[in-house]
Amino acid sequence: MQVEFVQLVPKVIAAAEPSLTIVCPWLRGLPAESGLWISALPIHDVNSFIDGDLGVDPAAGEHRRLYFGVFALDRFRSQARIFSMLRAQGIERIINLPSVSFFDGRSASTLQSLDLGWSQEVEFLRAAKAAGFNVALCARRPLDIGVDNMEQFDFILGHEGPRSRFTIEPRPI
Repeated sequence: MQVEFVQLVPKVIAAAEPSLTIVCPWLRGLPAESGLWISALPIHDVNSFIDGDLGVDPAAGEHRRLYFGVFALDRFRSQARIFSMLRAQGIERIINLPSVSFFDGRSASTLQSLDLGWSQEVEFLRAAKAAGFNVALCARRPLDIGVDNMEQFDFILGHEGPRSRFTIEPRPI
């Protein structure tokens, strides 16, 4: 299965094989080759797109393949506000992208000590699921063993760190 990252909401999603489209409005202005990876750095307000007017209106039936990258650890907006604004935009499916899973070692430990870590991202996604959103998980391989109830995620987007390929991972049973 292919994964395509786009900045704008596609009006028509056409693919020869089943694919997922992840809309990342925050990629605008970032370098194409590294933008996805540096998006987790505090260089801009990643979720500012939810305050605008995206005009989410994909072709009939295509919304099931359309996910929006949302920074789960937003310190500018409450979860309730994020969920409300996403719903107002017509967004039904989200993924934790950018993700703190892009960091490892000392950086990851520091973020976790500030309540800005992996477990907080997973809790955000659980809350989004409880609020009625379809959710997907972006995670570093090997998948974190501490994640319970993996079946709650529509899919898992795995990676091995900066500049590695993203792949759809099988969910543990």
